[in-house]
Amino acid sequence: MRHRDIQPAQRNYAAWRDYSPEGLGSSDRERFDRLRKGVMHYLDTGRARRAAKIAGCSPTRLLKLCERCISIAEDGMPEGFIALVDGVRLNVYRRRKGLPKGKNSARKGSAGAFNALLAAYPDLESKLIECINNGGGEKKPSKAPLVAAVFGVFVRECAKLRGQDEYPNNTESKARRSVERFVKAYKIAHPELAGVWHGEEANKKLTLGNGLHSFKLATVPYSVVGIDAHEIHCIGTVVIDGPGGARAIPIERLWIYACCDEGSRAVLGYSVAISTEVRADDLVAAVKCGTVLWERRAARIGDYVYRSGSGLPYGTIKGLGPCRPSCIKLDNAAAHYSKQVQNGLRRSLGCTLTWGPVGCWWSNAITERLFRTLETHGFQILPSSTGSNTQDVHRGNSAKEATKHGIRFDDLVDLVDVLFAEYNSSKCKALGGISPLEALTGHLDLGDAVIQRPVPPRTALSPPLGVSIERLPVRGNYEEGRRPYVEIDESRYTSPSLAERFDLIGERVVAHVDGSDMREVPLYSEKGASLGTAVPDKLYWRENKHSRWLRKQVNKAVRRGYIDNAASNPIEQFIALSARAAYDGHNPARPKVSKDGTRAAAASHETKKPVSVKAPKKGGTDDTTPVRPIGRIPKHLRNTDWSKY
Repeated sequence: MRHRDIQPAQRNYAAWRDYSPEGLGSSDRERFDRLRKGVMHYLDTGRARRAAKIAGCSPTRLLKLCERCISIAEDGMPEGFIALVDGVRLNVYRRRKGLPKGKNSARKGSAGAFNALLAAYPDLESKLIECINNGGGEKKPSKAPLVAAVFGVFVRECAKLRGQDEYPNNTESKARRSVERFVKAYKIAHPELAGVWHGEEANKKLTLGNGLHSFKLATVPYSVVGIDAHEIHCIGTVVIDGPGGARAIPIERLWIYACCDEGSRAVLGYSVAISTEVRADDLVAAVKCGTVLWERRAARIGDYVYRSGSGLPYGTIKGLGPCRPSCIKLDNAAAHYSKQVQNGLRRSLGCTLTWGPVGCWWSNAITERLFRTLETHGFQILPSSTGSNTQDVHRGNSAKEATKHGIRFDDLVDLVDVLFAEYNSSKCKALGGISPLEALTGHLDLGDAVIQRPVPPRTALSPPLGVSIERLPVRGNYEEGRRPYVEIDESRYTSPSLAERFDLIGERVVAHVDGSDMREVPLYSEKGASLGTAVPDKLYWRENKHSRWLRKQVNKAVRRGYIDNAASNPIEQFIALSARAAYDGHNPARPKVSKDGTRAAAASHETKKPVSVKAPKKGGTDDTTPVRPIGRIPKHLRNTDWSKY
């Protein structure tokens, strides 16, 4: 090797990969320093004899060391000064001698035989790689990945390619350990195979801990918030009073929507849903909670009480207004792609919406960590806990425990508020040992900008938060004396202004429908002129606050004949109907989660009406709600009197 033949990029040792000799012993460190100074001198000057004297070796030895340092590694960069460390191997050992042959010949002198075998038979290596990619399957992916399956393919192929006295057939283990090392090395070099060999969960987690980090969208509070839903890990009950006395009936687990600030990690708002699956209305309710002054509930659940200084930010910190974020982070739940979220939420707040990758919970890690804290310090320590997973030793008969201890769903709702309030006032390591409320207060005290974004102007196409826009046809008939009205969820709505506009019959108007309160609906013409606030024609729909979900449930029961359409209050009839079905299907000895009880609890929580199997008749007296009608029974079968059993 001559100095003038070395490329300038190779001679630039300042650009070589970093190496720290701190782990070497004293003698190895002294040797490394001598050799490094000699190599550097030679690359700078080209004087081999002078550099060899500095390095304390012969010029020939020095040139070999320089050649090792400037040799190109697999990543395209020079090996660098690590090539000067004694015992460091830069290249993979390659066998030059032929493969072992003869009986017992592989017991000695078989180093590198496996790699030499693969080099001699490229098709064998291709079949092994294909088998590894399939998790041990020879032609298709295996459901039970095993290294033994790969070894089996190797043995069968070698039996075809090699004689009985040739390697690896002449060995006792058939090169089993070499195959295992090859499979392990190939898997490590191809992390994408983690899902094939160890499950999809392992494949997902590979995206974490790779040394790469996303930048923060914002560090100022109230700028970026994360919203997600979580099903709590415990069971609650609804108490239903019936002919056999009051019974605590287990209902489905509650859903929680939390709105968490990315900058301060504070819970800004939340909502509780008593349903099988969450809806877009529940998400909007959580955001809306952050724009309403928080007040303590009259709650005391065992040892859980409000701690001094705890609460939600808006209503606890003076000078802090409602939360109207600039950006909202969501996951890929179906409810998050509804029109109410994509269009309504964005228009109402004037914010940006972002959806994380599918299956990547860490894209909203702060909110997910909040739910874990909520479970471990709250719901999972209750007797009716369902546990964190199916293997949790604390997971018992949650429905029976909920019935035994009388854990009511409204107590769980109070507990959610208490836990969120306590979380905001608890010390957080990620915030340097202060609480989320203290972090928000610090921004205000230091004069930092906490963005108090104004409310977008209200127009016919920009309704308030939680209100959806619908274009409805105006119905009516001047000749028959039917004044103009619009129909929303099988109920007629009209206003004094609309009732006088017979010219709008057959045209469409814009309705601002609040899914949480259907008693009033503002109307606008297509050009934006106000047509007043429309109210339903039925008295019970006007007097009882109800959501759109409850309206649809009642209408469904009316269509199926479970509820009399002429009833004085079909909402109470629906609660009684659901309560009766839950009461009759309840077995005190083996309590189970009741879907009917869940519907009754949800309607009661929404309307603040008691849950009972009795509902008032049209005349005002009480009467037991009729049992649901059953299908037609064949004539040769008699009706069964279930009271005898």
